[in-house]
Amino acid sequence: KNKEIFRQQLTTELNGCSHVPPGVKVETFSNKFGTFEVYRSLPSESKEEKDQHERLETLALYLIDGASPVDLDDHRWRVYTTYQLLTSSSAGPNNDSTTTTNNYTRKFVAYMTALEFTNPFRKERQKALRVCQIVTLPTNQRQGHGSKLLEQVTKDVESEDMFELTFEDPSNVLTRMRQVNDIIACKKKNFFTFASSKNSSNNSDSDSMPLPLDWIINATYLNEVQKSLRITKKQIIFSYEVMKYEAI
Repeated sequence: KNKEIFRQQLTTELNGCSHVPPGVKVETFSNKFGTFEVYRSLPSESKEEKDQHERLETLALYLIDGASPVDLDDHRWRVYTTYQLLTSSSAGPNNDSTTTTNNYTRKFVAYMTALEFTNPFRKERQKALRVCQIVTLPTNQRQGHGSKLLEQVTKDVESEDMFELTFEDPSNVLTRMRQVNDIIACKKKNFFTFASSKNSSNNSDSDSMPLPLDWIINATYLNEVQKSLRITKKQIIFSYEVMKYEAI
């Protein structure tokens, strides 16, 4: 109730607390904006993780149109949270959403929620993961944090041998981010690498690079890309069209 007492208490916590964010640290990366950590948590299995996300998800109500809280007691939900590492000297008493460990603090930057679901009608790899919300603080937007979260959740889909990664009612910004990431993934795996001329041999085998410009995607190639990248067939066809147009 008293602003000065609040500032004093917050300063004490920032300078003396040894708290580590709940969950498992799955990624550390650096860019021109600083050094960041990504944590994965299961709110239904930890009270600390649940309490933290109940506070963080209120940001979605301000930053996402039509956002609503998720059922944190449902074991299918998982949360990915990004923190920026700051030295103690750069974290003042007005830095909200920060925790301290040794000589640096962790400042909250972004989070993503994902829901695991099962398709019983699929013969194999019945599980899939659906991205539902991505929230990035306005001061940290356009720094690549959304793409990093998508990159991490894609790694989890691959490591857990799930069928694919889908998105729930994505915004135009998220749709574009998803498309760019899928095209980058195709380039890394050498999918849809076309020749600059139609003189190349007409071979639909993905191991025979490059593909001729008159090559048309087929079911075999489509399934190969899907199994490798774990993205939807609609996204695969979009990437194919973009990369073919680029070659033309």
